[in-house]
Amino acid sequence: MADTPIAEAYDHGVAASKIIKEVIKNNPSLTKTIRGKTYLMYELWQTIGALFKLTPVIAWTQPVEKSGVLIGWAARAEIFDEQGKLVASAEGMCLNEEDVGKGKTWGDREEFTVRSMAQTRTAAKAFRMKLAWIAVLAGYEPTPAEEMEQVAVKDEANKTSPPICPDNKLVPKDHMDTTQLARASTAVAQIKAKIKELDGKEEDIVRITAECNAADGLDTLTYDEGRAYHKALNDYLKRLEKVVADGA
Repeated sequence: MADTPIAEAYDHGVAASKIIKEVIKNNPSLTKTIRGKTYLMYELWQTIGALFKLTPVIAWTQPVEKSGVLIGWAARAEIFDEQGKLVASAEGMCLNEEDVGKGKTWGDREEFTVRSMAQTRTAAKAFRMKLAWIAVLAGYEPTPAEEMEQVAVKDEANKTSPPICPDNKLVPKDHMDTTQLARASTAVAQIKAKIKELDGKEEDIVRITAECNAADGLDTLTYDEGRAYHKALNDYLKRLEKVVADGA
């Protein structure tokens, strides 16, 4: 390949992807397989960052409250290069109501672990903003495993407690068909656009998306889950519209 900045970046990326594959070969527990796809855990994102001499810093953490009650923690992570230049950043959260499996939620754990997970997710997301292409070159998914936690928990719950028909026969999940998915995608996009027109907060959209387990796309949701996600976004839009109307 020609000796150009792009070629050098690509060659560096290929070299890094080979190292990551070797690390995974020796430490397969650093990945999670969800719905047939492999996701990298935070330690691997740290490793990729180290190969590019990038350092993560948690800029802040803060409690997430609703009506004066603590419901989780939020955090901001920033990624710096070896010259101290900010090259990527992200914000995220971990909410007490999120499932962790076996009928438990993050709210059942110590508060410091909820705060810590908010930092871990956010730092992984910040690395992903800069280095997702390395994961792709290595043949893995660009989304950090920590962001897929709710999908994994939901799938595990469906394995252990599948829905039962009245005649006691197992039934498959009712996912949206192509037409329903197209309509849902259009409707959700329109609502998000209206929310942004009314200066709705991006973090609120992200939170609603996470709470409705829609972070991995509408195609991962059942029809009822898709309707619930649409309703949650629409309810938020109505609240914004009311605030605007009251202030007019």
